[in-house]
Amino acid sequence: MDIDQAKSERLRNQLALQEAYRYAESANRAKLDFMSTMSHDMRTPLNAVMGMTSIARTRLNEPERLAQCLDSIDGAARHLLDLVNEVLDMNKLEAGAARLCEARFSLREAVDSVHSLLAPLAKEHGHCFFVSCFEVNHVWVLGDRSRFEQILVNLLSNSIKYTPDGGTITLSVRETASNSANYGAYEICAEDNGIGMSREFREVMFEPFTRAEDSRFCKVTGTGLGMSITRSLVYMMDGEIQVHSEPGQGTCITVSLHLKAAKQDDTGMGDGNSNGEGGKELLDLTGIRILLAEDNDLNAEIAKELLEHLGAEVKRAANGREAVQMFEASAQGYYDLIFMDIQMPKMNGYEAVRQIRRLERTDAGRVPVIAMTANAFAEDVKAALGAGMNGHLVKPADLHRMAEAAVSSVQRGTADAS
Repeated sequence: MDIDQAKSERLRNQLALQEAYRYAESANRAKLDFMSTMSHDMRTPLNAVMGMTSIARTRLNEPERLAQCLDSIDGAARHLLDLVNEVLDMNKLEAGAARLCEARFSLREAVDSVHSLLAPLAKEHGHCFFVSCFEVNHVWVLGDRSRFEQILVNLLSNSIKYTPDGGTITLSVRETASNSANYGAYEICAEDNGIGMSREFREVMFEPFTRAEDSRFCKVTGTGLGMSITRSLVYMMDGEIQVHSEPGQGTCITVSLHLKAAKQDDTGMGDGNSNGEGGKELLDLTGIRILLAEDNDLNAEIAKELLEHLGAEVKRAANGREAVQMFEASAQGYYDLIFMDIQMPKMNGYEAVRQIRRLERTDAGRVPVIAMTANAFAEDVKAALGAGMNGHLVKPADLHRMAEAAVSSVQRGTADAS
């Protein structure tokens, strides 16, 4: 027997076991840290929702206070939704299941959209918030607008959070020299004069569940996933991200991307969607008859009441099969629009739309069908369009998005019919 070889093999086995043990310990700590973080960050908005609901019940005869309670509930619920979305995004990215959509969009419109979204939050903190997208020659590109905007929102949200009140935050997008005639090179810079970051934190800032610890900002909430998601998205777009920051001297994060150029008159998804600036007519659904396919009673009640509040006439189907039967039994052209849930008993939304499209009646092929579902990823949008739907809305239901989707879909359907 070769004693030295046996000893060497035992040593290798011991080292392998020790490494496996350290890995298991590290994974277990990460799991516990995640559960602790999520427990705290989810309970905070849940506490606000439940607490403000209780207060609202005692102030039913005080309209002003009741409105304040509802505003607080809405803000907490949106924060909770952001947390859920970040966790789902991180899970998809780590599993390699995230996909980018390629659609034509305007960089300037995307930047303006992000500015409109975050300007009220910056105003709350008294920040000067500047946005620049002037040094761009190729404004129209092909890419994933929602993911592009998500990168901007994540960068700017941190600037707003970690800059003392009255600070200055700047977002600039400029086009740089590109080696390809088909692709434009773009440099996105998010800069602030906030608390900055130490060298030690910069080294771990892209790790999941990592957040800056500062006594002045102890009430800042979040999962610590935003920057990890941002870096993953940048890498998915074959881009780079660089961070320049010092404690007390602010932060500048630069993202470099290559996006395929598109002509302004190119056709494709992402064209000319209304942003609701055009006036109150977008929110008037008077005279529009809607078939709502939704199996959840509470979700159906919410959507039905919101749509009827805007003047629509709504009839509900409790599952996909019932939706097909109700449409088939209706008079020709009776329904102007169908809002279709996806996950339903007896028949899901995809199959329900396919069956409606196959019906031998002229309105079956042109009635607008909008998915209204909790399935929120890019492949879900693709699946909905592939099944024969005309659009995709993500739950929870938003009054303005529902109204805009309804009006624009009906207008397109009327134009197609003529």
